[in-house]
Amino acid sequence: MNKSISKGAQPTPDSLSVHLCNQGGFTLIELLVAVGILAILWAVSPNYRDVVDSFRMTSTTNSFAGALKRARSEAMVRRVPVAVCASANAGAVGAICNGATWDAGWIIFPDVNGDQARAVGAAEPVIISTPARTGFTITDNFTGINVISFLPSGLLANVGAVAGTVTVCQTGNPRAGKGITLNSIGKARIAASACP
Repeated sequence: MNKSISKGAQPTPDSLSVHLCNQGGFTLIELLVAVGILAILWAVSPNYRDVVDSFRMTSTTNSFAGALKRARSEAMVRRVPVAVCASANAGAVGAICNGATWDAGWIIFPDVNGDQARAVGAAEPVIISTPARTGFTITDNFTGINVISFLPSGLLANVGAVAGTVTVCQTGNPRAGKGITLNSIGKARIAASACP
């Protein structure tokens, strides 16, 4: 029996069932599974943002703590003072200590003349530069000049025997930040810290 419908002929119940079976679509089960998955993703998304924010906070804190540890190590290896300073032009070839805050970026350089300011040239090359960290505020309670310098012995040069803390906070996030505490011998330790 031919189940095709000729032009102008009326469809029969047999010919309709053949064409209806070939149409695609979603079953009720498939639709309910998709809605369930969307509901789970919607419920988890605020937690996902918290996880991403936490990773960014940890990354920024570890980056700054790593810069301090690297500067201390370089001072002991090179046998000259080495400084970390806030730099608004950290990625530039002639980067200098001109950052108003640490979140502007920072550079590490051998401070051969001990003035806690980078002299552009071969005598004080940039060892590492880190560009601005958007979305964060990084403050310290040291000297207010945004320079942390280490002597060849590894001790802090500009802070003396007094320890200090650098606090990393996420902009617009009222949760606690992270603090990097430097002790009098120049060792850094990371711990939870209150944001100002």
